[in-house]
Amino acid sequence: MKYISLICVCMVLLFTCGRSDSDGGTATVLKVRVQAAYHKKIVLQKHGFNGEQTIDLDSGIVQTGLDTFIFNIPAGEERMYTLNVDDGYATVPYINDSKGAELYYNYSTHKYSYKNSPASDILKFFLDSQLALGRKANVLKFKIDSMQRVQPSSPDLKDSLKKFYAMEADFFARYKNFDDTVHSPAAFMAVYDAIIFDNNRETTKKFITNASNRFPNNSVVQALVKSTLDYLKGFEGQYNPGDTLPELVLPDSYGLKFSTYSVRDKFVFINIWSTLCDNCGVYNEQIKKLKQLLPAAKFEVINIAVDNEKQAWLNIIGRNNYNWPQLIDADMWQGAAFKTLKFDSIPSNFLVAPGGRLIKKNIPADSVVLIASRLVK
Repeated sequence: MKYISLICVCMVLLFTCGRSDSDGGTATVLKVRVQAAYHKKIVLQKHGFNGEQTIDLDSGIVQTGLDTFIFNIPAGEERMYTLNVDDGYATVPYINDSKGAELYYNYSTHKYSYKNSPASDILKFFLDSQLALGRKANVLKFKIDSMQRVQPSSPDLKDSLKKFYAMEADFFARYKNFDDTVHSPAAFMAVYDAIIFDNNRETTKKFITNASNRFPNNSVVQALVKSTLDYLKGFEGQYNPGDTLPELVLPDSYGLKFSTYSVRDKFVFINIWSTLCDNCGVYNEQIKKLKQLLPAAKFEVINIAVDNEKQAWLNIIGRNNYNWPQLIDADMWQGAAFKTLKFDSIPSNFLVAPGGRLIKKNIPADSVVLIASRLVK
C-alpha cells in the first residue's frame, strides 16, 4: 500500500523556504540573530518563484555562540526570503512585510522566531500546525504498517485506515484553505505548490482567479496567475479521433531534433510518460510486445518523456532497452509536447494513422496490444 509521507511535505515547506511598495520604497532592515552555529556560514537569499533563480543577497560567518547580523533588503514588493544555514542544513523563511524586523534561529534546536513580521509569524504558525498534523498522521501510518504485517485481519485495521485517509485529506485541504484566505502574497506563494487540485480545472481556475483579485499589484502572484491560466487554456481544443495531430519536434536520446512527421507514412503509437510516473512502466512493457508483433515497415512507436530528470530518463531507457525513438520535453507542463498534443495526464497515448489522423487515444495498458494490432492494417 502506498502512502504519502505528510511530515516530509511539511519539512520541505518549512525548511526550504517586501511588502507592497506603498511606503515609498524604503529598504527593509533585517536583524538576524543566530545561536549555536559556530563557524557556520549563513546566507540571506531571495527565494525564486515562477522559474526565477534564487538569489544570494548577503552572507556572514558565525563566530560566537550568539551572533547578530544586519541585512539590508532592497526596496520592493512583499517577497519570501530564506536564511540558508550551513549550505542548506536548514533554511528559514522570512517575509519582508515591515521596514525593520528580527529573525532568531537556534542551530542546535532548529527553533526560530520573528519580531515585527506578522506575515512571517502567520506562515510559521501554519507550517508548525501542518508539521504537528503530519507527525500525528505518520504515527498512525506506522501503526497501520505494523498491523498489516502482523495482524492483517485485525478489526482495528479498517478503522485506522479510515482515520488515516481522513487525516490525509484534511492535511492537504488545509493548504488550500490557508492560501484561499491569507492576506500575504508572499505567504500565499510559499504554500501554493503544496495544493492538490485533483485535475479539476474549473476549481483551479476559480482558485487562481480569486488569488489574482486578492493580490492585483503583486507581480509574483500575477505571474503565477498568468502561467496557470495559460496552462489551463492549453487543455482547450483537445484532439479527438478523426482529427489530424500537428507536428511536434523534440530532442531525442542522442540530442538530435526528431519530428513526429518523420514517420508520417506509418501507423504511430505516441506514448507520453515520465520517470516520475508509477504506471508508465506497464505501458512500455506492452509496447515491447507490440513492436515484436507488428512490422516495422508499417508501424512505429514514439516515446515522449515529459520530464526534467534527463539522466534518470537516459538510465531507464538504457536499462530497459527501449529501442524505439525516445524524445524528451524538459519543460514539462510548460513545454511544446503539452502545448502541441494537449494531453491532460501522464500516462497518455495517441494511435495515429499514416498522414497524421488520430484513430484512438488513451488506450488502457492492458488493451494496447489488442487494440493497436486490430486497428493497424
